[in-house]
Formats: sequence, C-alpha cells, structure tokens
Amino acid sequence: MKKTFYVACPAYLVTGGTELLHQLVFKLNNILKERAYIFYINVDWKFEVPLTPKRFEKYVGNNWKTEIEDTDSSVLIVPEICPYLLFEQKNAFKVLWWLSVDNFYVQFSTTKEELEERTFKNYIKKVLNRFPFRGFYTVLYDKRIDLHLCQSEYANLFLEKMKIYNRMSLSDYINTDVVIQPNSSLISKRKNQVLYNPYKGFSITKELIQLANGKIEWIPLEKLDAIQIGTLMRESKIYIDFGNHPGKDRIPREAVLNDCIIITNRKGGAKNDLDIPIPEKYKFENPLYSSQKIIELIFEIFDTYENRIGDFVNYKSKIMNEEVVFENDLKNLVTFLYGNEEV
Repeated sequence: MKKTFYVACPAYLVTGGTELLHQLVFKLNNILKERAYIFYINVDWKFEVPLTPKRFEKYVGNNWKTEIEDTDSSVLIVPEICPYLLFEQKNAFKVLWWLSVDNFYVQFSTTKEELEERTFKNYIKKVLNRFPFRGFYTVLYDKRIDLHLCQSEYANLFLEKMKIYNRMSLSDYINTDVVIQPNSSLISKRKNQVLYNPYKGFSITKELIQLANGKIEWIPLEKLDAIQIGTLMRESKIYIDFGNHPGKDRIPREAVLNDCIIITNRKGGAKNDLDIPIPEKYKFENPLYSSQKIIELIFEIFDTYENRIGDFVNYKSKIMNEEVVFENDLKNLVTFLYGNEEV
C-alpha cells in the first residue's frame, strides 16, 4: 500500500529546524519518489503572507497541507516540540523526530508563567498552548508513538538512557547556500575577529568581551541572510558557541565549512565526539571558569590560524558527506515502514 507522508512544521518561520523539515519533504518526493507534504500546524489565515517562506519554496512548492488524512497508509512525522499532534491521530503511523533534546523540555513547565519566562521563541509558546501540560514521562513513554528518530548522537544517547528502543537515525544536512568556499589565497587576509550567536550562551560571551577589554573584535551573527553569514565566516578566523547545543547544531557546521576555528563548551551535543567532533583543546567544560584561557587561546589562534585549519579537516569532510548520510537514513526509514512490501 502506497504511503502518504505528512511532516509537521510551523508555518511562516525560517530556522534551521524548519528548513530541515522542508528538506525531508523534498527528499521523500524527489529522491525516494514517495508522496509527501509539509503539514503546517499554526496557520492563521488573517496573516496575508505565504505559509511557506520564500527560502523554502524550492523544497516543497505546493506540496503542503493544513490537515492530514488519518488512515493506515498515512505516516505523520513531527518534531519533538509538538508531540501532541501524534496523540490527535488514531490510524496514522506516528513518528517523533528528535531535532533537539533540550527543546523537548520546554512544554513541561508546571505553569504558564514559567513558560513565559523561558527564552524560547514566542511561536513555540503559542504552539504549545494547544498541548495540555502532561508529565514528561507520560509523553516520552506514550505507546502511541510508533517510532523515534534521532537527528543527533545526543538524542540517541538520551533515548538510550531513557530505555526507548524503538528508535532509528535520521540525521540532517545543512543548506550549502551559506557555504562560500574560501579561496586559499585569501587565508592570510582573514581578520582577527570572533563571530558569535547572541542568542546562545551570551552571558559567557559577554564575560569574554569584558575580559578582552577592547583588544578583540566581536561580531554577532544576527539580522543577516545566508549569504551575509557566509561572507562574514569566510573573512573571520573564529566562531565561538557556548550555548546548550540541543542537537547537531547548524551554525558551528557552517563555520567549519567556511574554515573558521570553532570554540565551544561541552553541553548537549558538544559533549560527545560525533555531533561536534573537534579536538578537545577547543572545548571547555566550564567556560566562565576558563575565561582567561579562552582569551589566551583566541589570541593564539589569531597568530597561528593557518596551522590550525588542519585540526578541522575531518569534521569538515564529515559535514560535506551529511547529505548522503541523510538520504541513506531516509531510505532505511522508508524500507522499515514498508516492511516486506514492495517499495
């Protein structure tokens, strides 16, 4: 029986996660020749804007729905931020895709006030208002979830620890529009500047900025399109990220592809050697405690940048192969879903 895939996703929004959801639909339709749709979950027709962001039109075109057919031939895939969607279906095969681990916890605040205090994006709060505040374990172990998919090793280890055995890998790949391959002749012209995400780990970054006392140029990655980000990365030497790394983070990979040296903490996905596989000398267990060492490392990188690029060759090669890995993961998933049926 031919299956129909529905991939749940917030409408209107452009993030790395929502792009991945659209990429999944594209691969199902164009590589595996399945029938797949983006299933927009927060549609408000009073907004006179397209549900599909312009940047994602190339992935889905008109292949989107605002409702699904709850039948035995339907497969519903939802990100971990909205598991309630799975519980609204009776007949569809229900899949929870762990694009992150940490963001799963957001919906389990005991009060609405606690939820409002969190720094997660407003649209998530609005989406989650539809979901009753059930217990963490009640949702995690709900038998109506037929399959769990892991985007990262962090998610895989988390589910293993929680003894969730009905799981498979479905990784991701990044949009190479942001990747502007550096011209080797320009390496010596890179600027002594540090890029950072102002929305992740800024309390630590702020401490570093103060400690550097104006001797380092710090540039936040905000209000920029993909090409602008790529251009900045191409002309910079370092990207730092002391956030929570809820999965296999996108921006560190973009930085590595653009030959930035990256420095992180050891939280979330950065704790293991698969999601962010960089030498240990670039990872810090407690960045605040090690702030002086980080500043010293930054100055060392400025002086020895060309000799350090080799430290990231393996990581860069792995990132370049991610689309192939994603397609193989997806083929395994589809084969599993059809079982012994002819695909």
